[in-house]
Amino acid sequence: LSLIAAGMQEGAFGLSAGLVYGHEAAATPEEFAAFAKAIARGKGVLKAHLRNEGQNLVPAMNEIIQAGRESKAHIIISHFKAIGRTSWPLFRKALEMMEHASEGGISIHFDISPYQRTGSFLYLLLPAWAREGGFAAMLKRIQDPPNRTAIIEELKGQTLHYERYIIANAATPNANGRTITEVAAHSGASPEETVLDLLSASEGRVTVFGKTLSFKNILAGVAHPLGVIASDGSGVSPELIASGSLVHPRSTGTFPHFLHRFVKEKEAVSWEEGIRKITSFPAELVGFRGRGRIVPKFAADIVVFDPENIRERSTYQNPFVHSTGIDAVIVNGKVAIEAGQLTGTGVIIPEFTSRYPGIKLALSLSDRTVNVLDEGFDLAIQIAQLEDSSLAARKLAPNRRVVCASPAYLRTHGTPRVPEDLTAHNCIISMPHGDFSSTWEYRDARGNPGTVRVTGKFACDSWEVMRE
Repeated sequence: LSLIAAGMQEGAFGLSAGLVYGHEAAATPEEFAAFAKAIARGKGVLKAHLRNEGQNLVPAMNEIIQAGRESKAHIIISHFKAIGRTSWPLFRKALEMMEHASEGGISIHFDISPYQRTGSFLYLLLPAWAREGGFAAMLKRIQDPPNRTAIIEELKGQTLHYERYIIANAATPNANGRTITEVAAHSGASPEETVLDLLSASEGRVTVFGKTLSFKNILAGVAHPLGVIASDGSGVSPELIASGSLVHPRSTGTFPHFLHRFVKEKEAVSWEEGIRKITSFPAELVGFRGRGRIVPKFAADIVVFDPENIRERSTYQNPFVHSTGIDAVIVNGKVAIEAGQLTGTGVIIPEFTSRYPGIKLALSLSDRTVNVLDEGFDLAIQIAQLEDSSLAARKLAPNRRVVCASPAYLRTHGTPRVPEDLTAHNCIISMPHGDFSSTWEYRDARGNPGTVRVTGKFACDSWEVMRE
């Protein structure tokens, strides 16, 4: 509780809880309610994944509502859904529970992903007792014959449709992109045995796409006034693409998919309400000030798209495909995409491997931000765009060690030697006014290598070295 209080004082938006996952599932309703009260005192947001999204969806929803009622905290339910055909009717009941709670004065909302397939972890298919104690204990049970037999019998009793689960990321050769049924047929094992073999080979870390949701429920959820649209996705790097692992297409196409499928085709909501559900509404719920609307003094975050042609092209077998119909993207007033193509301005790509574990380096340039790796640098470089370099430098400087290096020194000697005590301190290497010219190597969002000549007069630009 003291950590929550300190975090809120330091500027945290709130607390995120995943009550369905192994290490958090052990939290009692009383413990969760205590967290909610701590968040409420800090006027923050409690964003929670329900403890159960299947047959116990209603009790799980009741737990969240009760915590909101007792604490007065603002509650947002993460990627709300009902998993499994027998649980689909409970979705409407859970929606009604939220409606009554909201009418009764409880601040409660939810976000929802507009896809019928979930993206989740394979180990969650196992019975709760088999997952207790974390991956090490779970894998030990899988290898123990009596426990393995008991797990398999419980899996058979769940009437799971293994043909609906696509393997996204597993260590088993040639498994990614295939269903559990297909992998089982290829190996000659039963689907239940295959689940346990996949988990064993990947040390428990297997992700799957499961077609377990009702389209009618999704339609009702995206249109509901208490709901906002969320990707529940993750960033995509060139390294990830090259690895052979797959990501859910929601990571690359959620919002075009929502606009095309649910706004244009199904007319679940108006265009105005659809845009609100992916911009100003979620920004207001979480507490992002100055974003989400096109008004004076707000950040200029703008997407220019064609309502007739916007749609996602990513699939479960080929998720790394850009959507169509997006003409331009402006972030903080900088044009990131123009005529459907990346400009290289303000685009973030994964940082390079650092020779100093636990440290990352951020570089800011006044006139243009690019993703770079200079041969003279010993540290990884990750770009951080600063709106006002001088103001940002002043904000970063207090209580941090500052080392100044002139452009001439940098051209002659490269980056100043990293002090031995850098791992224990944050450090800013500040570059004063002056001319600078250098060639930088970089990779764009598609992983294509390139070079750019960076020249100009810099003022108060800085390298900020931060602890991970």
